[in-house]
Amino acid sequence: MNIKNIRTIMFVFFSSILLQLRSVQCYSQSSLDSISQQCINIALAKKGIDLPIGETLPTISVSIEGSQSDQSILQKFCRGKILILDFWSQWCGSCIASFPHLEKLQEKYANQILILPVTFQSRSSVYNFRKTRIALNRPMLLPTIVEDTLLRALFPHNGDPFEVWIDPNGKLRGTTSQFELTESVIEKVLNGDWSTVEPLQANVDGKFSGTNKLTEPLFGSFLGRYDPHFPNGRNVTIVENGQKILRCTNAPISWLFQWALRGKYDGPYFNNKRCLYKFKDSITFKKFFINMDSIEHYDYVIHNKYCYELRTPIEFSDKQLFDIGYRQLEDYFNISVRKETHFINCLKLVRISNVDKIAGDTITPIEFMHEPDEDLYDYIKCSSTSMSDLITALNAIKTIPLVIDSTNYLKKINVNFRIRKMEGLDSLQLKLKEYGLKLIASRQLLDVLVYKDKE
Repeated sequence: MNIKNIRTIMFVFFSSILLQLRSVQCYSQSSLDSISQQCINIALAKKGIDLPIGETLPTISVSIEGSQSDQSILQKFCRGKILILDFWSQWCGSCIASFPHLEKLQEKYANQILILPVTFQSRSSVYNFRKTRIALNRPMLLPTIVEDTLLRALFPHNGDPFEVWIDPNGKLRGTTSQFELTESVIEKVLNGDWSTVEPLQANVDGKFSGTNKLTEPLFGSFLGRYDPHFPNGRNVTIVENGQKILRCTNAPISWLFQWALRGKYDGPYFNNKRCLYKFKDSITFKKFFINMDSIEHYDYVIHNKYCYELRTPIEFSDKQLFDIGYRQLEDYFNISVRKETHFINCLKLVRISNVDKIAGDTITPIEFMHEPDEDLYDYIKCSSTSMSDLITALNAIKTIPLVIDSTNYLKKINVNFRIRKMEGLDSLQLKLKEYGLKLIASRQLLDVLVYKDKE
C-alpha cells in the first residue's frame, strides 16, 4: 500500500474526530496534506510507542516559541546538523540549571549541532517564563518546542531532563540523560562514534524493567548514589518471581530513614520539621531544607541523594522489609534514628470565626509547583482539599516552624490560594484570615525523630 492510500485511509478514519476539535472547526482553507498530518500526529500520540533506534523520524509539525517562525517541520532542523531534543519543564530545577551549559554547547558547535528544548507547557506560559528569566538577568536564549504531546509519545521517559539524539539524516541514534550531553560526547559523535549515545530505557510505568540492580537472588540489597535514569519514588512491590521488593529512589538520607521507619513507628507522619539532627554532619541534612538556587540545588542532589533497594522472598511482611531496610541504612550511614518526645516550637492552626468559611464538597490534590513567580520558583497551589492536606502544604513552607492542626475540623474544606515556599508569616496570616483561620505560636510536647551518630 503506498503512502497516498495510507493518508487517505487515515483521513477518512479520523475526520469525524477532527471535526469535533475546537482547533480544527473549519477545513475550507485547509489542504488535504495538513489534515492528513493532523491525523498522523493524533494517531502517533494515541499509540504512544517509542520510536526504535535507527528508525527515521516521521514528518512532525511542531510549535516553536522564541524564534521568528511559530510553526515548523521538525525534520528541517536535521538538515546537515545533529539534532538534540532536550525535554524540560518549568518546575524541573535540573533542567533550568542546565540551560547555560546547553547554550554554551550550542554556541561552540553552532554549525554542527542544534539543541532544541521541548516542553508540553503552553506558549503563553513559556513566554512568561522567558520574561521572568530576563528580569532575573538569567535569560533563556534557546528557542523551544511548546505544547508538545507527540514527541513525548515517540520518546517516552520518566522525568526531565531527557535527551534525544538524531543524526543529520533524521534517524534516531540514541536517548540519554543530560550527563551525556558534553563536549567530549559531541566530539565523538561528530567523528562518527555513536557508542557513547546508548539508548536510555524508558520506564514510563514506574517499573525498573531492564534497569534493576538486582535480578536473580531472592535475598539482596543495593545502595547507590543519585541516578537520573530512575524516577523519584518510594514503594513496596510484589513481583512475579516470588520476590518482594522495597525500593526508594533519589531521596536524601533523611527521607530514606523516615520511609524505612514506617514499619517501626505508628502515629503522625514525621516530616522534616518533626526531626532533630544531633550528629556530626547535620549541616548537610539541614542544607536540604533551605532555599537554594537551581544550580546549588542540582549540585546538592547529585552528591546527597541515594537509591536503595531490598529484595526478599514474597513471604516476608512489609514490616519485616522496613525493619531490615532500617538496620541496613543505620549500618551504612552510621546513624541511629529513634522516636523521642520533645518540646517543640510550632504554630497551631486554629479557627477564629464562628462562620464556616472553609466548607467544601470536593477534594483536589495539593499542587507543588516549580514555575517562576516573580523572583521565586517554588509555590504550592491550594484549592478544594482536606485539612490534613492543607497542613502538609503549610509544612512545605521553609520559613515557618512546624504547623499542627488544632481546628478539629473533619469535613472537606475549600480554600483557594497560592503559598510560596519562602512565604512570610504575615502574608500567610492574611491569606488564612480570609477563611477564618490563623496560626498561633505555641510550644508543644510532640513525638519527633531524633538523628544521632550511632554508638
